Amino acid sequence: MNSPFQTLLSLNKSTYKDDQYYASIKPETVKALAEALNAGQVKLNKNGNVAISGFLNTPEDGGERYISLKWVREASQKPDDVPRETKNDFSDVPF
Repeated sequence: MNSPFQTLLSLNKSTYKDDQYYASIKPETVKALAEALNAGQVKLNKNGNVAISGFLNTPEDGGERYISLKWVREASQKPDDVPRETKNDFSDVPF
């Protein structure tokens, strides 16, 4: 099963300047977020903004710690994607 968390970006502290951080976002990530948002599959906060969670990570091979920012992909909330129970209505069938 895939995790609902989708990596938006990783925030890294500059090794050259104490008060600076850097990050970049892949174009594919922006496209995936936009498509999920249009499909109603993005968790929003109470203000209607995309909810972002941050996780402090340390690389397994050593190196500096970094913050991974992630958004949550949810199941679609669109009515077209909700399964409906169908019942046969035979009230108009003459007996």
